[in-house]
Amino acid sequence: MRLGEIALYIKSLVFLLLMICSLSDLKSRLVDGSILSLFGLLGLLLNLTSQGMGLYPVAIGIVPGLGLLMLNKLTKGAIGAGDGIVILVTGIFLGFWGTFRLLTISTGMAAVFAAILMIVLKKGKSKEIPFVPFVFVSFLIQSALGFGVGA
Repeated sequence: MRLGEIALYIKSLVFLLLMICSLSDLKSRLVDGSILSLFGLLGLLLNLTSQGMGLYPVAIGIVPGLGLLMLNKLTKGAIGAGDGIVILVTGIFLGFWGTFRLLTISTGMAAVFAAILMIVLKKGKSKEIPFVPFVFVSFLIQSALGFGVGA
């Protein structure tokens, strides 16, 4: 497989993953573990079978997701474990910097949205908002702006 084909497969798979998980997060505030497992395995297979890739980019790419999972434990679940796993799986595909950028932009968008809810709509700080849709929108913005996989 050529590098351009691999990048297209990666973007397509991440698009599908985030679209499915966003819809689930909006509907039920949960993400399906079997979907995450399937995409995680697909990402590992793609990395292991593609020339010039391997386990090192995967190991580094999952660090942001592991960080979110640690925050889940430290905050006693205030940050959803499913959000951390979604970021972890995207890290398999996008690498560290692609995932870090995705997480940074989506966190900023979620913070602005939460501030609007609190200030304009007078919602309390305890109002839960689904996070994965912000990750999906961040991915769409980055794709539209031409950010490459892991770039």
